[in-house]
Amino acid sequence: MGIIDFERGAKIAGSRFFVLTQKGARLQRALNLNLGFP
Repeated sequence: MGIIDFERGAKIAGSRFFVLTQKGARLQRALNLNLGFP
């Protein structure tokens, strides 16, 4: 689906980190708004 980029996260911060792509960031924002988190 291309929502999470593990390779980029590992380059930036080391293992066990991930970076959300554009679709992933939009999904996270929509879920947070729907659940009432700022």
